[in-house]
Amino acid sequence: MPEKVLSKDAVKSALPGLRIAPNTTKFSALHNIRYTGRVSRWQSFDADVWASMSTSWSQAIIDYKIDGRDLREEEVYVADETGVQGRFEQSVGQILGAVFRAQHVNIRFADF
Repeated sequence: MPEKVLSKDAVKSALPGLRIAPNTTKFSALHNIRYTGRVSRWQSFDADVWASMSTSWSQAIIDYKIDGRDLREEEVYVADETGVQGRFEQSVGQILGAVFRAQHVNIRFADF
C-alpha cells in the first residue's frame, strides 16, 4: 500500500546521496573573492527554527512513497558543477515547490 507523504514529512526527509561519476571535473570552481560586509550573530536562530517547525502544516498529500520504488533515489551520475546544480533543483526545488504550493506560499525556485 502506498504511503502518503505530507509537507512536513517531505521537509524533514534527508536528501538522496549523489552518485559521483568515476571521471569528474578536477579543477575547483571556487573564485578567490573576499566578503567585506558585516557578519553578525543570528541571536534568535534556535527560536526561529523551533517556530518554523511548530507551524501549521498542511494535511494535503503532496506525494506517495511506494515500497520498492522510490523515484527520489538517485539514478543519475554527476561529474561536474552543472550536474550537482541539476540534482539540487530536482531534489530540493521540486520537493519544496510542492511543499510551498500545499502551504499556500508563493515561492518558486529558478535558475536564471
